[in-house]
Amino acid sequence: MAWVGEFLASGNGRRLALVQGSRGFGKSSLVAKLAERPADSEHILLTVDVRSLPHESESTLLWSLTKAFSSSLLGQGISPPPIEKALLLLNPRRNFQTKYWLPLVQSVGERALVVIIDNADEHLRPTKLLQGPSLFEFIPALLSSSQQEKYLFTTSVRVTAFPSTAFEPFGDFEVRRMSAFSSKQVRQLLRHMPATFIPNAVSNYIYTLTEGHPADVQRLAHALYERCTAHNVGTATTADLIAILAYDTEPLDFHGPVYRRRRQLSVDVKSLQEKD
Repeated sequence: MAWVGEFLASGNGRRLALVQGSRGFGKSSLVAKLAERPADSEHILLTVDVRSLPHESESTLLWSLTKAFSSSLLGQGISPPPIEKALLLLNPRRNFQTKYWLPLVQSVGERALVVIIDNADEHLRPTKLLQGPSLFEFIPALLSSSQQEKYLFTTSVRVTAFPSTAFEPFGDFEVRRMSAFSSKQVRQLLRHMPATFIPNAVSNYIYTLTEGHPADVQRLAHALYERCTAHNVGTATTADLIAILAYDTEPLDFHGPVYRRRRQLSVDVKSLQEKD
């Protein structure tokens, strides 16, 4: 989170930060934490998840964008500009800009608006609805009114997957990559789990299964805690972990290597049962 503050406070001219990481690496969690920040004297944060925007028409898209931004403003104790949905039925783009966005920009004074777009890579292709541009390109073009706005986008794909012209309006920008946990970080995370001791062998097995994927590590840690608590187990074992994966969870609970290794896990369980 510290780097976000540095980005917002920086005067290096960069208006865009791109947060890149695979599914389940914590991008949306980062956005949720940012959305909880109270408004300060310099910035107002507006958040929207691209996946929540409908595509039936431009008016419904802009109305959903308006509601998302207004929700962000209210969460920071700021009254959004009043606007009726009916205004977006005719000339929706123009009315959004003149009746909502520009009044908002004028009302914030010297404070900078920070537009946070989660899952920005969901709609990279040109759309018939918007008569050409992709949704990713459309939103910044719609909102750009000065050099005051800053943008933070999250994406599951690399920069090279975006249209070659996508970042031209922003000039120079920075990329932050969210990485997997190291084996040491996994051990440290599990060491703080209450009521249950996790030996290094179990921590290492979790790291091997997940390759440090944050969401998968946390999912397994939570399941292990629940199992050990339910069975009054003070020290977790690899057998507890294998039982969780074989019986207590569904494949779609996981994002990567854990799912691919389910078959091998069933072999491990069978081997353990034979030994018993």
